[in-house]
Amino acid sequence: MKRVITGVHTLPLLLVFMSVLPGCFAKKSNVLKKELLVSGASHRKKANPSHNPTITVWIHGTRFFPRPLYKEFFKGKADLVPAAQVSQEYKLRLIADILHTADPTLFDLEHLYIFGWSGKLCFKERQQTAELLYTALVKKTREYKEKYGKNPAIRLICHSHGGNVALNLSNIHHTEDITIDELIMLACPVQQQTLHCIKDPLFKYIFALYSTLDTLQIMDPQGLYKREEKTALFSKRLFPPQPNLAQIKIRLNGRALLHNEFVKEKFLCHLPEVVETIKEWQIGDIDHHNLRKGTVRVLSVRTA
Repeated sequence: MKRVITGVHTLPLLLVFMSVLPGCFAKKSNVLKKELLVSGASHRKKANPSHNPTITVWIHGTRFFPRPLYKEFFKGKADLVPAAQVSQEYKLRLIADILHTADPTLFDLEHLYIFGWSGKLCFKERQQTAELLYTALVKKTREYKEKYGKNPAIRLICHSHGGNVALNLSNIHHTEDITIDELIMLACPVQQQTLHCIKDPLFKYIFALYSTLDTLQIMDPQGLYKREEKTALFSKRLFPPQPNLAQIKIRLNGRALLHNEFVKEKFLCHLPEVVETIKEWQIGDIDHHNLRKGTVRVLSVRTA
């Protein structure tokens, strides 16, 4: 009898119940809290236009059913496209507009891209997709170098398994050097397949945002995938601590977020402030490398 194939579309209720258990018996931790009060408009000082702009790429997560955008705009093939070229009828374009509105300088539409892929729940699919992502980033880097005279900075913002697509960049034989200056992962399932990838110097800074109310993050039964080595049954919330990694538990207006709330406007419009606050927090924290085991950092975002 086969265990479970990699393209599962539904999960038994038992798996859903078991996925919550780890959180019910969590060990006590040293909790560090910080509050971020935000208003409707950003008050950060806008930087002067850069001669070496930063490329920002949004990578979506798992899709159990093919989306019209992927079939019609991407023609069923993973690719990198300028967000400004995507019709506003599509959700991914709306996400890009939210980021641009939140900080027009940080997320200039001219340098904001969407990476569309099949979204299949499959290790192999995410690895193959990462290879296409690498090729697209190399091509875009060449274009920017020709135009601006040097390589651009690269920022990847990933939701759910989009984070594992990005992490799989580490498993590729790199023919050309690129650096991911910022890898921002929202509710990314932590899996054995990509656990080692965070140590790759390819990733300069990593931000992993999560929520204890998010059961979908840990629901993926990686242990039931067809693999040679043994793996924990469910995905996890946290990576092992390391110097360039910031792992932050997020709360918004007094409560934790659900999985899909990380890509809703109520939270996403505050992402620039959240990332900036985390950077400042790390600088002022005596344990800013997040190496103290059992320490949980909670950032509570409150809207004015």
